[in-house]
Amino acid sequence: MAERLLNKLSLLELANRIAPNGSMATIAEVMSKENPILQDVPFIEANSGAVHKDTIRTFVPKGEKRQFDKGVGIVSTKTEPITFNVAMYESYSQVDKAKCDMAPNPKQFRMDEAKGIIEGLSHTVADAIFYGNSEIDPDESDGLAKICNKIDKQRVIDAGGTGDNLTSIYIVQWDKVEAKGIYQRGSKTGGIVHDDLGEDTVRDENNKPYQAYVDHFQCHMGLGITNKKRVARICNIPVDPTEGEKINISKLIIRALNNMKQQGKEAVIYGNATAINLLDIEALNKATVQLEDAFGMPVTQFRPGNPIRLCECILDSEEHVA
Repeated sequence: MAERLLNKLSLLELANRIAPNGSMATIAEVMSKENPILQDVPFIEANSGAVHKDTIRTFVPKGEKRQFDKGVGIVSTKTEPITFNVAMYESYSQVDKAKCDMAPNPKQFRMDEAKGIIEGLSHTVADAIFYGNSEIDPDESDGLAKICNKIDKQRVIDAGGTGDNLTSIYIVQWDKVEAKGIYQRGSKTGGIVHDDLGEDTVRDENNKPYQAYVDHFQCHMGLGITNKKRVARICNIPVDPTEGEKINISKLIIRALNNMKQQGKEAVIYGNATAINLLDIEALNKATVQLEDAFGMPVTQFRPGNPIRLCECILDSEEHVA
């Protein structure tokens, strides 16, 4: 069990281990609470600066029967090289010095004011996990929507909706080798950076100066999927509830899970409010399993071992997938 946990360190767990004084963990906790997918992604350090060089296995040979006193042929797997980018996301927070100095706990006041900035940074990172596109932005890695952008009726399954008012459910079996997050090489803080820039003269919207405390936040992250059997997508889900409720989303999820590695063991299901509402309506007359996550929040499971997480960064305006 200990080895399994070490192999799947989430952003928050990684921050706690690397910076046990809590400096980075506070930021990681805010980011993870705002976007639950960051609770699940196991992170590894890139092996080449701001990129991670990896391989995709394209051929796995079968074994061969052998008789006594007779040999077998020599076989090998085939791989192709692939490179994943680690993007750099940044934000600044500035708090009026006079306002902060009047607070009973100025340090906590600054952090409270910065939480909105950190939450915004979290949204940007989560958005890249789902919708990153290296063809449009070479600094990003491809996100789940780009990886699962063609219907194959196995792990990319059409829910039947048409038009542009569509959403998706994404399913991921996270793994530190085949489906993981990546932070830049050499980071001593797991890809999260907080610089207290102290007091500075800043300007308001009318270009008038005032004194403020300034904080700088950075997050270096990329996504690395080397085995597409670890990801699945139920796409083309109509946003219109009248149309959406005609579809049996549960059956489509079951089909996708059974076509993943080990029938989707420990896979996590992600959807926005539109998709989760449809699942909840389908489950009205079914037993659901409630557990608590690391933050003490209830988590609904689709089936034992497959938690469902609400991710508001998943769009209600996805393009139709063919």
